[in-house]
Amino acid sequence: MREAEFVAPAVFREYYEHLTRGYARGVRQAQLNREVDARYDPEVIAYIYLGIGHFIGMRWADWTAGGKVPDDVVDDVLEVLRRGLPPLAAPSGPVSS
Repeated sequence: MREAEFVAPAVFREYYEHLTRGYARGVRQAQLNREVDARYDPEVIAYIYLGIGHFIGMRWADWTAGGKVPDDVVDDVLEVLRRGLPPLAAPSGPVSS
């Protein structure tokens, strides 16, 4: 589907907009069920999910010979989606990279 961006941009866009609408409906339902913070626009969350899935899939399924995202990577993605990225505690010193 990614190649369609260059040969059929309207089809490419419609595909992702359609996919996003479905994700956004699911996010909205989860917000109504108090499973997802309702402060956020469901469409924004849907595009975040699409982007994560797209690049995780490219990195681990497409760019490696296995064609599968390893379980530990899936676990990390789900954990980040579950709790976000807030620091667990305020850093006490300089951050090293």
